Amino acid sequence: MRRDIMAVTAGNQRMGVAGSLRPPVETTVNCSWEEAVNNVARAYRSVAEREISVGDEIVICVVNTSEMRDGRPVVDVFNYPLKRH
Repeated sequence: MRRDIMAVTAGNQRMGVAGSLRPPVETTVNCSWEEAVNNVARAYRSVAEREISVGDEIVICVVNTSEMRDGRPVVDVFNYPLKRH
């Protein structure tokens, strides 16, 4: 595997003066998985209206580790068509 010669290792990255710089927005969202799937689909649909290279559909897979089938977590697959250009 080739490494990017311009990459900066995590130990050498800085977060601002004395480490005081924090992310500008929350990195987690407090919602159900159903709401999260709908929000992702809505966001991609919005992008697809403006960008033709997004594709024809979204496939979102939700891995449910609290429900097992044949010793494996249940995976729910959701397909959302996008606007065709």
